[in-house]
Amino acid sequence: MTGNGSFDGKTDWGECILKLQYTPPKNATSGVIKVIDWWSPFSDAGRVGKDPSLPHIEEGGDLAPSNMNGADDMDLGSGGPVCIEEFGIVAGAGKDGILYVTNMNKMGKTSNKSFLNPAANYGKLKSPPIWFTFFPGFQTSPFPRDVSKLNFLFNGLTHHQHSTPVVYDSPVHGKMLFNWGENGNLRAWTIDHTGKVTYLACSAETASPQAPLSTNGGMPGGMLSLSCNGKNTGTGLVWALIPLGDANKQLTPGILSCYDADNFANFPDGSKQIRLLWRSSDWGLDFTHPKFNVPVVSGGKIFVPTYDARIDVYGLA
Repeated sequence: MTGNGSFDGKTDWGECILKLQYTPPKNATSGVIKVIDWWSPFSDAGRVGKDPSLPHIEEGGDLAPSNMNGADDMDLGSGGPVCIEEFGIVAGAGKDGILYVTNMNKMGKTSNKSFLNPAANYGKLKSPPIWFTFFPGFQTSPFPRDVSKLNFLFNGLTHHQHSTPVVYDSPVHGKMLFNWGENGNLRAWTIDHTGKVTYLACSAETASPQAPLSTNGGMPGGMLSLSCNGKNTGTGLVWALIPLGDANKQLTPGILSCYDADNFANFPDGSKQIRLLWRSSDWGLDFTHPKFNVPVVSGGKIFVPTYDARIDVYGLA
């Protein structure tokens, strides 16, 4: 997945999900990496209200921020793609917090002219785009006819996806996705072979709970990994690293949390809650948050990189 930049479907690949083919070197022939398929939800030109089919626009001029959300910086590539090979799916979300589910065997090969007909371009996906990191209400579409309509802040905050979703084969729910956007909470979904993504539950805890309310605060959300004690056991655990404050331009304390991936509780309104099982801060285990790093599960232990010049290792007593 790529970020800001011009797009022409030939040599420039800004704001794209790309499929690359590698041909290794042979004899005197150099190795080659080439784009063989792709899909893009929007052009940077369209995001700032200009002709969306423009292949090139000048940064700092035509790409100057047009509103408080900084429409010149809406990287699709702020997150990362996840491949579900048995479903033929590649999915990912970026700074809009919108999940796009592409057909990995026929992605659509968006062209500059495709941006003039957004409905047809979105129709190349396996399923319609959905709000992934947050939900602004039914009045705001994640696949509008005018992509500049996406340039807004829900509750005055950003909700960027800054990591790859976690995929889990749950014996309770089937194929699942977990994600945690900035200024938001852990969210659980199911995804099927058609590409349909269905919301299940969220956590009560939010990332950066002590960050000041700011349009640039709350980075980067939760960095996730998952462990499970064997297949079809229903013992999935989601491990999450979140900052207490805004980890964008400052050092801030971090929290390692563990959640039940299979068995949900209920919020007072009856909606489903992802159950918190354990949290490092409840045990006085302090560390400085390692921005963009993930907890690593191996050999029955959890390895947590920190900005304290150490790696913390957690295990059963």
